[in-house]
Order: sequence, then structure tokens, then C-alpha cells
Amino acid sequence: MTLQEFFNWAQPLLEKSGITNARQELFWLLEEWGGFAKTALLLKPQSVLEEALVLKLTEGIDKRAKRVPLQYILGKAEFLNWSFRVGPGVLIPRPETELLTHWAAANAVENCSVLEIGSGSGCLSIALALARPDLTITASDISSTALHYTRLNAGALLPPSARFHALFSDVFSHIEGKYQLILSNPPYLTAEDMLAIAPELTHEPSLALSPGEDGLALYRKIASQASDFLLPGGYIALEIGYNIYEPVLALFKNYQHIKTLHDYAHIPRVVIFQFP
Repeated sequence: MTLQEFFNWAQPLLEKSGITNARQELFWLLEEWGGFAKTALLLKPQSVLEEALVLKLTEGIDKRAKRVPLQYILGKAEFLNWSFRVGPGVLIPRPETELLTHWAAANAVENCSVLEIGSGSGCLSIALALARPDLTITASDISSTALHYTRLNAGALLPPSARFHALFSDVFSHIEGKYQLILSNPPYLTAEDMLAIAPELTHEPSLALSPGEDGLALYRKIASQASDFLLPGGYIALEIGYNIYEPVLALFKNYQHIKTLHDYAHIPRVVIFQFP
């Protein structure tokens, strides 16, 4: 199969499956697995693809046509210019979470302790550790798969000197000590939201997407228990969904709301509170 024949076959197949940027995704697969530059189709359309590559591409295209996320197929996702390993069972990093990471990196007190609740792939905590090696960071998650990826990515990206460790915890169930900063991107899609999610999201862990009902279950737990784990004057910074801004503010009425960060669509996406 030539490069041109591959595109002639694969692009219509993906487009028929509802993938709007099929051509670009095919370039990404070819670049990752075959080392082809994007200009190859223009300059060398008759290049013959090796049989092993064709087989791998065919398997990947079949998965993508079933709307398996491209990041799962490639086994990685980009976050703040870092490449994180991902796979089924772990939430794929989103650009919205970069807002939370940027704020934490700019505002965490020097040499302070940080706790992340729900680390997933570890993208938030690890990116923070890379930006702020002075911090002592604990990344926690209830999912053994998520913790596997957190530890895998930490081992690949962080130096041995990093003050970083990951542990199992259902919110605060296995947390000890007090922290200057608590970070979390909890599952926040409502039960109604889950009825209309994109096909790709059905392949991601529902535990990381939605707690059901009104989407606020994890926020309630954090709001009711965080005071036992925060130092005086400490901060809580949370990512939120587009439709739960006011309810989250109400849950944290005993904390001082000091800042709201908006995403690229000007939707409230991160809320920051201070413990008295």
C-alpha cells in the first residue's frame, strides 16, 4: 500500500464515522508510527508503506472508527508541552486543566506542601513538580489504574530528587498531615450531561467524568472535610464544570472565595478559596 492509497482508504472511513479532522489525525498516526513528515504526502505520495506499519495503522484506524480516543491509540497525550502516557481507565488530560496548573505554579508558597485529589494520569501534579521543584507534592487517586499512570509518568518525567509521591485515597480517606494547597479536578458532569457526551468520552472512565446526579458529590466531600487537612491561610483550587459555578461557591461558603479563572471560551473553569 502506498501513502496515497492509505489516505484514499482511511480518510473516508474516518469521516464516515463522524471524525471531522480525519486527515490531520492520519498525519499524526503516520508521524508517530512511521516517522513520516506531513509533507510526505505532497512530495512522495507513492512511497510504499511497510507491511508491519500497514497492519498497525489498520488496527489503529479500526479503533478510531469506533471512536476510541486518538490519545488511547497513540498511548500518550500532550499537556503543557509534556507528553504523558495514557490508556483505557485513565482520564485524558484536557487543556482546561492547564489553567489550574499555571495558577498553582505561580501562587504556591515556596517550599510548601501540596495535595492533589484525583491525580488521574498525574498531569497536573507532575507538571507542577516540574515547574516548582521546591514543592512537596502528594498525588492521590481512588483508581489503581490512574495511580499506575501517575507513577509511570512521574518516573518518566521527574528527576529522582523530586519531592513527589502518589498514594491511594478516596478523597481524604488515606491522607495524613496538613497542606498549604489542595488541588483537584473532580468528576463534575451531571447525570444529564452524561446522556449527551461525545462518543469518545464513553471510552474514558465514567468514575473520572461523573459522580452522577448533580455532579457535586466530590465537591461536597472536599468542602466538608478539607478544613482538617489545610494549614491556616491555606488554599483550595478546583476545576469546575460549565454549569456548577454557583452551586460550588455555595458549598464553600465557609471559605473565602478569592479568585475565578475563565477558560478559553470565557467560561468559569477554576475557583480558588482560602481557608481562614
